[in-house]
Order: sequence, then C-alpha cells, then structure tokens
Amino acid sequence: MAYCTIEDVKKALRQKAAVFEQKMSNEDLQEIVTNNEKVIDDYIGAAVTLPFEETPHIIKRICITLTKFDIYDQFASSQIPKNVQDQYDHSIKTLEKIAAKKIVLGTQKDADGNSLQASYTANTQLFNVRMP
Repeated sequence: MAYCTIEDVKKALRQKAAVFEQKMSNEDLQEIVTNNEKVIDDYIGAAVTLPFEETPHIIKRICITLTKFDIYDQFASSQIPKNVQDQYDHSIKTLEKIAAKKIVLGTQKDADGNSLQASYTANTQLFNVRMP
C-alpha cells in the first residue's frame, strides 16, 4: 500500500510543483516516494504491524514531508528552505517516537485484535489542565 501519491506530493509543493516538474518525471517522483516508504518501514517495522490495512494520516504526512525534502535535496538549485528542513527533522523524530512506541498509531491492534487509540507519552509534563 502506498503511503502517499504523486498528487499528494505535488499538492504539498504548491507553486514549486511546476518548477520541479520541469526537472523530474513522474517516474522520478514515484521512485522517491517508494524509497521514502521503505525508509518509514525501516524505522517503524519492529514497532508496528506492516503492511497497514489503511495508511494512518501521520504516516501519509511523514511520507509527503520526506519526499518533499528529497526533491529539494536532489533537484533544487538553491539551499533547502528552513521550513522544509524543520519539517523533515520533525518527521524523523516522530518516526523515532513511533519506533520507540512513544506514539501508538490508531490503526494498531492489541493481542486480542482490538484497535489501539493513538497516544503520546512524554518524559516531562508538557502542559497542565486546571479544573474550576
């Protein structure tokens, strides 16, 4: 199952899509997507059941982000924009958290076959809720 489509990536690139389309074919783009799907699987394969029945939204977003980064890295004539680098770094950290089971994907099943809810565990308290 594909984690994202070529159209998803082009949509994420917005105005830059036309510029990159001049430098690369759809086959080039599909190869980059496929390589990033393998990277994702390598990161999280020991922590989750693959293949997914349905691609979790977070995995789709990560695949798009990694692909976008690789496109800039391979085909841009200038430096990778800071926001693209930051998104890439965040995506890698998220994959590491999924691999460490600090983030549980909503499509995962427990030993009894029940769906697990997405959750996040932090080592430190991030916020506090006060009840009136």
